[in-house]
Amino acid sequence: ASGSTSSITSLTLGNGSLSVPSLKFAGDLNTGLYLPSGGQMGFVVANQQIGYTYSGGLLINQTVTALGGIQGGTF
Repeated sequence: ASGSTSSITSLTLGNGSLSVPSLKFAGDLNTGLYLPSGGQMGFVVANQQIGYTYSGGLLINQTVTALGGIQGGTF
């Protein structure tokens, strides 16, 4: 219906893997997110881990191209 909304308050997925990510897309079943290890979230593209997040930050396994520059600082 026009103007209607819905929400999910909790969603639990299996751990997934490089070949079968837990969260994937109908048009690309080997690209998505999975759990490589406890406390991590991995990013998969074409069955290749391109990086992951963990308590220490973000690790990227591939070349990073920054459009517009990179900024950083201390919080």
